[in-house]
Amino acid sequence: MKYPIKMNQDDFILKIIKDIHYEDKENKSIRNYKDVRLAVFECPECNKYFKLNIKAKATKTTKQCPSCNTLEIQNTIKSHNKKTSLENLQTIFRGMKERCYLKTSRAYKNYGGRGITVCDGWLDDKNNFINWSLLNGYSDLLSIDRINNDKGYSPKNCRYVNRNIQARNTRKIMSTNTSGYRGVSKKGNKWSSSIRIKYILYTLGNWNTPLEAAKAYDYFILKNNLEHTINNVLKKNEPIDIASKLRIKNRLFTSIFTL
Repeated sequence: MKYPIKMNQDDFILKIIKDIHYEDKENKSIRNYKDVRLAVFECPECNKYFKLNIKAKATKTTKQCPSCNTLEIQNTIKSHNKKTSLENLQTIFRGMKERCYLKTSRAYKNYGGRGITVCDGWLDDKNNFINWSLLNGYSDLLSIDRINNDKGYSPKNCRYVNRNIQARNTRKIMSTNTSGYRGVSKKGNKWSSSIRIKYILYTLGNWNTPLEAAKAYDYFILKNNLEHTINNVLKKNEPIDIASKLRIKNRLFTSIFTL
C-alpha cells in the first residue's frame, strides 16, 4: 500500500501529534477522498488534542483549536466595541459566499459570474475572516470593500470603509455617461474631465477626446492617492505629458492638489 508524503512540522504552527492519513471519525478508510487528509494537533492554549484536515490551506496558519479560537473571538468582540456583533460578521461572510458561489443570487452575475471568489483561508474557516475583520477596522457603521474590483475577497484586497468611499470605488458607470469613462462628460465640442471630492466638484479641464479626459482623471486620482476607482487607461510613459497639460489647464489647482 502506498502511503502519502510524510508531514513536515515546519509547515505548521501547531505541534503535530499524529498523522492519521485518511481516516474519518468512524475510523473507516476514505482514501478516495482526495481533498481530505487528517492529522492530530495539540492546542498551545488548552493543551487538548484535536483533528484538522491538513489539505485545507487554513490549517497551516491555524494557531489554536476551534474552541479556543471561538473564545478569543468572543473576548475580542466584548473589548472591541459595544456595537460589534458576531452575528453581523457572520451575515457579512454569508453574503460574500452567496454573491460569489450561489448562482441563483441576484448579485452573482457581478461577482461569481465575473470570477470573483473568497480566498481559501476565509472559505475554509469563517473564524479566520471574523478575526481578520476585528483586527482590521470592523465596525457596524462600515461595509466591507474590495480595493480592486476585479479581484476577490482576501486580506490583501479588502478593507472596511464608509458608504461614501464604497460608492466611489465601484466598477459601474452611470447610464447617462456617453463617454464610456468615469469622470468624463461631453461639453460642447470637447470632453470635460471632473471629479467630486467631499461633495465639491472639481474640473480637471476640457480635452479633445474622451480618452484624454479619462487619462487626466486617472492621473489625478493616482497622484493624490484618492479612493476613487480609475479607468485604467494610463500607460507607463504617459503620466508626465498628462501632468504638464493639467498644470496649464489648472493654474490655481496646485494650491490644493498635486498635479
